[in-house]
Order: sequence, then structure tokens, then C-alpha cells
Amino acid sequence: MRGAVWFDGRSATERLNPLLNDDGEAATFAEWYLDRLAHEEVLATPEQRAAAHANRDAGARKPIWFRWFDS
Repeated sequence: MRGAVWFDGRSATERLNPLLNDDGEAATFAEWYLDRLAHEEVLATPEQRAAAHANRDAGARKPIWFRWFDS
């Protein structure tokens, strides 16, 4: 799985899983990086961070770095 970005939780959960893109497949570095930029950009002010967390709690798309379970 060359090129995939991985979650390494072996120190706490004994899991080593690829991060997942929107299609449920292993995310490439480019997908992860662009997704990270898109999510971080909206977190520039405390008000924007609060709104982003409210949207995430309301069912908005999870960032790639939170999608590492293989379920």
C-alpha cells in the first residue's frame, strides 16, 4: 500500500490502519494534505472553530485524519 497515509496507534490501541478517503479507500498523501488544509482554513478564529465543531457534530463530513477505523 505504497503512498497511503497511516494511523499508527500501536502505543495505545495496537492498531495500524490506513486513513480513509471519501470513497472508503486508503487516502494518498495528497488527499490527506489537501483535506487537512481545507479543514484548517476554516479554523482561523475562535468563532469559526466553534461553528466548525457545531457542523461536525451536526453530521458534516469528518476530516480524513479522523477516518482510520477499518469498520
